[in-house]
Amino acid sequence: MTQILIVGAGPAGLLANHVLSSVPGVRVSVLDPGRPGGAFTADGGLKYIHKTPNMLKLFGSLGLGADEYHVQGGILLRGKVHPFPAVLKELGKEQADRIRADHYFKTRRAEPDGGQAAKAMNDPEASGPRHGLRCDLGAFVNALARRAVLVADSMAGLAPGQVVGASERRFPFDYLVLTVPLWIVRRMAWFALPEALALKLNVVRVNPIGDPYAKWDYVYTPYTPENLLHRLSPSDDGYQCEFNGEWIEGETNTKLTSDLNFLFPNGWALDAVKKGLNGHLLPLRGPAEWPANVRPLGRFAQWDSRATVDAVLDSSIRLAKDWFGHEWTA
Repeated sequence: MTQILIVGAGPAGLLANHVLSSVPGVRVSVLDPGRPGGAFTADGGLKYIHKTPNMLKLFGSLGLGADEYHVQGGILLRGKVHPFPAVLKELGKEQADRIRADHYFKTRRAEPDGGQAAKAMNDPEASGPRHGLRCDLGAFVNALARRAVLVADSMAGLAPGQVVGASERRFPFDYLVLTVPLWIVRRMAWFALPEALALKLNVVRVNPIGDPYAKWDYVYTPYTPENLLHRLSPSDDGYQCEFNGEWIEGETNTKLTSDLNFLFPNGWALDAVKKGLNGHLLPLRGPAEWPANVRPLGRFAQWDSRATVDAVLDSSIRLAKDWFGHEWTA
């Protein structure tokens, strides 16, 4: 029987397992030392899921319900939140390009090169709100995890045909799916991979007085007094506010307070802080080339900022077809 090994039980690994385990004549195992869902869902990174035909099929096969809604993003310009990306089209190409470039510099601390500014914000060329699905994300992850053969171990070494676990167990594979960050794989792989760097992401959760951004699913903030916070989004009864880079005690705290006062002028209270998460991707110096039986999956493995849950599902379906000629039907 053909052995498929998936490293990582986050959303990418669980989706890959769900699709690949439907291939006849294969055995799939998922290697992860922690709780299914991974740090991504634990850190609040998964807020909604894009509505696609394959996602609807997946929810149906899992027996889960999901509410359809329009994902409405905003961008704060001159003291007012405007619909994103519609307002950029209204401003004209030159001004829109400048705003996108300024936001790119704010998030990456480097001037954009070529078309990179377009990657500073989601779907800058979209014509209107995106179609999304809202569901019980815990139930979604648990339903996928129940269909997986989970092995409690982490990858400590990688060689042709086998992964060495932290426990020193050896896990043979015919095909390997890696969902862990590229920089981790690079340290272990027997094949060459380019250097991969991601900025550190810091998330500050605040409870404001009033609710100035109630209608928005997220708001980009390319211009703030201290040029620190670049996006905010609702979270329970408060807001998650994001910025990139090292957290320098004292200096960062002062800048953060100034930006929060600007964004929440009626007042706010600090609720929680998460420092040093994996943030925005920096461009690779060269393309990553993978062996025929090894594939990356997920944002930090594929090095693709657009590798959202729906895109990962589509990639898993293509992988089943490319490797085994299998057509996934949910």
